[in-house]
Amino acid sequence: MVSIATLRSRKEVDLEISFKKFEPSLETFVQQYSGIYRKRLQTLWPVLLSKIEQKWNPNIGTALQPQNLTILSKIGDVSEKNDLAIIGTLSLSQKGKPSILEEISKSLWEKESSFPKNFWSENDELWLEDESGRILLELSNMKTAPVLVNGMVVAFYGDVLSNGTFVVKEFLDPGLAKQKEVQNHSIDQESDKYIAIISGLGLNQTESITKPMQMFAEFLSGVLGSDTASSLASSISCLVVAGNSIDINDTSSDFVLEKAKQYGLANTNDSVISSVINDEKDAFNNLDNYFVELAKLLPVLVMPGDLDPVSVLMPQKKIPANILLPNSLKYSSFYPLTNPSWFSIDEIKKSTKNKSALEVSISTLTGRHICPTSPDTLPCYPSLNHDPFILYEAPHVYFIGNQESFDITTYTDENGCKVTIVLVPKFKTTGDVVLINTSNFEAKIINFEL
Repeated sequence: MVSIATLRSRKEVDLEISFKKFEPSLETFVQQYSGIYRKRLQTLWPVLLSKIEQKWNPNIGTALQPQNLTILSKIGDVSEKNDLAIIGTLSLSQKGKPSILEEISKSLWEKESSFPKNFWSENDELWLEDESGRILLELSNMKTAPVLVNGMVVAFYGDVLSNGTFVVKEFLDPGLAKQKEVQNHSIDQESDKYIAIISGLGLNQTESITKPMQMFAEFLSGVLGSDTASSLASSISCLVVAGNSIDINDTSSDFVLEKAKQYGLANTNDSVISSVINDEKDAFNNLDNYFVELAKLLPVLVMPGDLDPVSVLMPQKKIPANILLPNSLKYSSFYPLTNPSWFSIDEIKKSTKNKSALEVSISTLTGRHICPTSPDTLPCYPSLNHDPFILYEAPHVYFIGNQESFDITTYTDENGCKVTIVLVPKFKTTGDVVLINTSNFEAKIINFEL
């Protein structure tokens, strides 16, 4: 990595980072996961009740006007009746979904089966439940099928049949949470500031800093490209590294695991395995040196991903920079963050049929919960009375890293609240970096692919 220095003054931005927003409050597994679902339902139930009274109240004058609407306070009180509104937590019965109980009950000699890429099937059953009971949902009468996944707190309007099935006519989610107002910014392009987002660097011990990574660093310093490129680079106020900076699932890591099995888990100090594991340090050293050069130029915020050396439990902790990135940590402009910070949609996509990444992303915003499938298929820390993934405030920009390609949309609700949703592609395979304009929240990409 060649040391570089910035050639142009950089536009600064005031950073206010909520370091503790997604940090686990208590690292213990004594308590159960039921507290998470309880808190989720208790928080979003009154929100949905208010929306039901607004949309399905016959006195408001909406298109849907049930004359004798009954809102059930408990699903356990349901009976054969028309024009019912119910609120609860979705539960999907999917045969393809992994089950920890099945894994434990398997014989030690039984052949290990890989997890399916998708959990859904045509035979899936959708239930709505609360602490009093559950009811089977029939969605065939719905004109359009929304994104419905396990763990979402939603409301339905419909009729209960004699067999106890609830035939859904209408669907409601909590909708976007309130959003802080932002100051009006100048439309002068000279005053524009950008936040750069890069995701999926994917370093391993077989590779040093790649040419596209070097080009990106030189671009940020202002020494790569034309005066226009240099001017754009000086407008980038900070950099967000959105997960998977290290790829621990490459072929060399598979070799380490294979060796570990051969020698037994207790023999992890074996010289053969140790030499292979020590080679992994090269990837961290290269990454550390790279972040040092970037931190000299601008603030660098680093989030972990599912391939980085942190626990898979959500919220993911910060990368242990004091151990793995000690030189970067010396800079006050280097900020290790949790994931999420302020999510992974991949687990949600597995449970849905024919839904795009943007559709799934929007559903997490309007559902006011960014990890609804947690703790069911997305592991997280248990909690007695806390769900860290509830959205009490709508963001202005909502980005998801490590996607196959770039995509963007702006979601606007009935109150005019707008959220820019950005899918950030893997840099290792695309060479793309996303720039977010802090004045108008518009996004564009710049490419460093050879």
